[in-house]
Amino acid sequence: MASGSKDAGPKKRRVTEELRSFQDIWTMIYFFVEFKTKPICLICNNSVSVMKEYNIKWHYEAKHANKFDKYKGQFQQVQVNDLKRNLSAQRQIFTRADQDSTCYVKASYAVAMILAKTLKPYSDGEIVKECLEHVVEILCPEKKKDFSQISLSCQTITRHITDTAQVAIFVMGVDPHFNKTEELAALYPLKDTTCSGDLLGAVTATLNRFSLQLNSLSGLTKDGAPALVGKQEGLVKLIENEACKVGNTSMLNFHCIIHQENLCSKSLKMDHVMKVVIKTVTFIKSKGLNHRQFQEFLKSLDSEYNDVTFYAEARWLTRAKNVVKSV
Repeated sequence: MASGSKDAGPKKRRVTEELRSFQDIWTMIYFFVEFKTKPICLICNNSVSVMKEYNIKWHYEAKHANKFDKYKGQFQQVQVNDLKRNLSAQRQIFTRADQDSTCYVKASYAVAMILAKTLKPYSDGEIVKECLEHVVEILCPEKKKDFSQISLSCQTITRHITDTAQVAIFVMGVDPHFNKTEELAALYPLKDTTCSGDLLGAVTATLNRFSLQLNSLSGLTKDGAPALVGKQEGLVKLIENEACKVGNTSMLNFHCIIHQENLCSKSLKMDHVMKVVIKTVTFIKSKGLNHRQFQEFLKSLDSEYNDVTFYAEARWLTRAKNVVKSV
């Protein structure tokens, strides 16, 4: 009986489930309008979190009633129309600025992709920008300011790319003569979270893009990332569930292949080198002041690298990165 009464407790009500709607009469009474499902005050442009008349009324009476209660009838309508026009003008300014900023970033990414495809360093982007500015100055001088807003410096492009999480999807196939082919199928940016559901969406989009069927998938190779190996919610488990729906129950999954380079690093006994490097990197990265001073030091030397990376035993490629950057 005790457990039954515990389970039958009252269910909490959520505001998002109430489906409240904005009433047009609130515009004339409280100087509020609806914008993106939120009530916005026309006077101070602040929003109210819950679309309830009590909250809107309290905001108006607490902050604006003393000044705007004197407007009645036609005068009140004139004030509402003026405030609506002001709010609309402000939205257009911010929308236009946001669109321009997005275009500048897209343009820098387009140039960066061309440089990457042609195996050119990102530092060449500054030369490309200088060429563009000279061309624009001759052909259409009125657009020179727009082109000057495009950021093509090496550090900016590298920072934009580094700050974006990406998932690399490789496809391996074997022909009837047992010739193996391995290619990079897709490189998807993950803008928000990097959980298994996001990775599954990237894999599904890649399969659809190349018209590949899950019933033809014979195996998966993974590393030790938690989002991949989760017993119930990992990417491998989710793909296995999707494959079972189309009748593919014989799919195998493997841990990442043991590379010869990793085996070689184990047999060379380079601990006396790695211990010094790891200790130095840990000293730099463990405290914010040390890290910032070290970055400024590298910048003053115009170093090829602007930071160091932590060493992780599971991610064995970090061994080489640590040693190379520490030389």
